[in-house]
Amino acid sequence: MASQRGFQELVVLFDSSGSKLDLELPYDKFTSLLAQKAKLGSHAASTVKAAYVQVGAGLAVRGLVFFQFKVNENGCVDPAFNLPLEYMADNAGAGPDLGSGTTTMACRSQCPVPWHAINMWEPAGEGEAHPAMQIQKAVWRNRLGLKPAPVNQSGVVAAMPAREHQPLPAVLELDEAIKGKVGLTQRRTMEGRLTATFGEAGRVNVQQYARQHRQQVNQVTAELRDELHRQQESYLAQIKEYREELRKLKSALRTEQERNRRLQSLLRGDV
Repeated sequence: MASQRGFQELVVLFDSSGSKLDLELPYDKFTSLLAQKAKLGSHAASTVKAAYVQVGAGLAVRGLVFFQFKVNENGCVDPAFNLPLEYMADNAGAGPDLGSGTTTMACRSQCPVPWHAINMWEPAGEGEAHPAMQIQKAVWRNRLGLKPAPVNQSGVVAAMPAREHQPLPAVLELDEAIKGKVGLTQRRTMEGRLTATFGEAGRVNVQQYARQHRQQVNQVTAELRDELHRQQESYLAQIKEYREELRKLKSALRTEQERNRRLQSLLRGDV
């Protein structure tokens, strides 16, 4: 599948350690998984390490996003998955040179959308063992039948369309407002939305937004940890009560067995 800029798109899956490429998927097959129209039975009940890949002219990898997602026991992808993969690839930082020039790469330590870093993973390895290089070699093998850009009469691969960094929708609306393409009322409405969302005077303070997000995550995590601790304490108390009750029943059983033994002895005249 090709993106609007002409890049070929695919998703590759890795093993649980992230050190070995496991499966290659056309991007439309991955979207079918997200839409619950297909299942990933081979990775059921696991958290899958994956990479979204943009391929340019000459089957050269140009963009990489190392992300992860959950698959339930039935092989269905978590329906809450909502990473903007193409946006993250377009706005990622510099990646490794895989033999065909510069690339961009987004991962946990280099995430263009900070609050999504929790759903990313960090590729590790040297040279041929690096996940990015494994992806490039897989793309060169071209098992998915990707179509490289045509070659011109000079034998040079035709250039792919230049990639443009796309702003977030709210930022784009404000940019249009500044250029005078919308009315005063609409501009004030958009500025109000930005102020409420991103900070004073409509400035997009990503660090503040990410900090607030982390605080919310930490608060929820702490509440869940406290609740888990309370449940554990409750379960331990119940177990202690059950053990004490079992001890008492065993003691009563032994007493009753001894009483029966004595009665049987009396009936037989042994005593």
